[in-house]
Amino acid sequence: RDVERSRGLGDVYKRQTLIWLLKSPKSQDVPLRISYLTKGITWKASYNITLFEESGLAKINSWINVKNDSGMSYPRTGLSFVSGKISMVNKSFIHRAEKSFKKNMVDAIMPYISKTGGEYQVYDFNWNTSLFDGEVKQISLFSKSNIPYKKKYIFKARRSFPWFRYKEVLNPEVMLYLFIKNTPDLNSNLPLPKGYVYVYKKMKNGKILFLGQDKIPITPVDKTQKIQIGTVSFIKGEHKQIDFKILSENVYEETFLIKLKNFKDSKVQVEVVETLEGDWEIIKKSHPYVKKDASSILFNILLGPGEGKEITYTVRTKK
Repeated sequence: RDVERSRGLGDVYKRQTLIWLLKSPKSQDVPLRISYLTKGITWKASYNITLFEESGLAKINSWINVKNDSGMSYPRTGLSFVSGKISMVNKSFIHRAEKSFKKNMVDAIMPYISKTGGEYQVYDFNWNTSLFDGEVKQISLFSKSNIPYKKKYIFKARRSFPWFRYKEVLNPEVMLYLFIKNTPDLNSNLPLPKGYVYVYKKMKNGKILFLGQDKIPITPVDKTQKIQIGTVSFIKGEHKQIDFKILSENVYEETFLIKLKNFKDSKVQVEVVETLEGDWEIIKKSHPYVKKDASSILFNILLGPGEGKEITYTVRTKK
């Protein structure tokens, strides 16, 4: 990089400067390639998803935003982006390596130690661009239309509670989630890098309505990603413990009442998720349920326009 010196102070530099001392075994011009690891260059992915509810399809535009704060400009350079958490050598090792290098100068080659032990997903662009110091550049990753999606309304009130009777009524809001599958043709058969998702809806009058924002992790090919959009105001829910019995020293029963009300002029399906604990068994229920995993069940409840429903169940738990 350019060396900037203070006038009248000899070899005193105004800013941090890297100077290479090179030794060649031949007294002639030889080709030289230098690899330099720098800091201050960061990138993140973002996704703009526009929902077309009449068709049930979406359009996805994905971008990579790269920021150069390295203190140096890179004209007509190639760009490759690595997705994954890369392990870095600690500072104490770097200080020891610097002392060894200063002692032996150009006659010694500093050893390189890698702690990664794995591979990362690389997004490589086969064209060059300029990235100037202090610049933020937006690069298109992909743009695809006619992407199928699913919406779910999820009501999750009960989480892990200690062994006791509680009287308060829980009124959590119903959440809206979006589900999109990373099919092989979405991103050229590559995983989606982690990043921020911005969800919009195309209105019948042609206007675009912002629905919500979420952050997604790295999404492998053929995996369906769950995106939280926000809460809805037209579905109301209530959760209450209506009975509690101690059967023995480490066995008890609880009965819960869940109320749902749809204030929309069209039908909606709500997924009610209940978190359980210990060695549990459902002994009574008003509606069919599905065992989601070892600690949760779900009820799929269909609500007509303006309809309300009550769900009850009794669970016996062994601590």
